[in-house]
Amino acid sequence: MLTGYIALVRASPAAVSANRWGRADIVAVAPVIAVVCAGWLVMVVWPMRHDFTGFVVGWSVMSAAMMVPTILRPMQRIAAGRAFRAVSFGSGYVVVWAALALPAWIVLSYWPINSLTLGLSWIAVGAYLQAPVVLSSFRTCRSLTIAQPPVVSGLRQGLACATGCWPFMVVAMMSVMAHTSGGLLSAAVMFAVMLVMMWQKSPARNEYALRSVGLVLVIAGAIFAVADIGALHTHIN
Repeated sequence: MLTGYIALVRASPAAVSANRWGRADIVAVAPVIAVVCAGWLVMVVWPMRHDFTGFVVGWSVMSAAMMVPTILRPMQRIAAGRAFRAVSFGSGYVVVWAALALPAWIVLSYWPINSLTLGLSWIAVGAYLQAPVVLSSFRTCRSLTIAQPPVVSGLRQGLACATGCWPFMVVAMMSVMAHTSGGLLSAAVMFAVMLVMMWQKSPARNEYALRSVGLVLVIAGAIFAVADIGALHTHIN
């Protein structure tokens, strides 16, 4: 898996831009990528728990595994070839996401989960992704510099990313917890969500591409909701 992440880094658009990935850059982020790989392994063997403590731990592990790969480009820029800077940047980033475990737990614990509510949730997230504040957050994700301490840059990156991605991640978790029992299938679905977020944060994506993700989610959510309403109507009749 570590080799796969290195290949992903080398193949990214950043690798063919002015900020090329050199050997020092890859060595600098290697400890962070190792933690990411460990996080995915934990996600496979340790299903997300519903009690608060277990959920916070699982959410934090999942945040490191899923979200850190989406910031490899800014991490390379902030690290400037030094592992300590990469680790500090990643730590600040994960702290923000770990702090969001509480509202995520509240939503997942008290929001009723069925096909209709999941469909409505996906519609809401898709509509939210059309908001100017979300598009602005993705621009912020791409514009950090090395002027600030890396942990501060990580905190800023975390806030920007959470603005655009937290609702998407929560509804994805809601869907996974409703339809799988954890393990490899659950991790595979969340890995696919991570790839979508990486695509969203690519410098090559314009506003229309970003909005298209929200449109797809709205359509998918509408299909789920209508199907559930149709099934309920058939059952009543």
